[in-house]
Amino acid sequence: MSELFRMGVVIPLTDEAEEDIVINDIKGEDEYRYIEIKAEDFFTLYQSGFFRTINDELDTLIDEYNDEIIDHSKAKVIIKLIEKYSAKRYLSVGEKEFLDNLKELCLQASQLNRPLFFVL
Repeated sequence: MSELFRMGVVIPLTDEAEEDIVINDIKGEDEYRYIEIKAEDFFTLYQSGFFRTINDELDTLIDEYNDEIIDHSKAKVIIKLIEKYSAKRYLSVGEKEFLDNLKELCLQASQLNRPLFFVL
């Protein structure tokens, strides 16, 4: 994936943008919605098991070494996992901001029938 979207989650807004991100030929930012996650927030969420829970539930491999594409049909599962996770833990400002933004991005992905690209 492009360095433009490193450490975050992206949804392409068009079929062409989706094709471009898959082949790593992104022509501009306008065709995407992107949320960034700071490294320290990613590692806190990773070590706490948040991403492991997504991986187990969706049979994915979201980690700092692999990019992962998640179909829009699974976005609502991620939303439920965010809500469950957030209810159980105290979240730092950065974690809360990322999870709130991820929840919103998942809603958009579901509504627009667009995949989520985790580029962490």
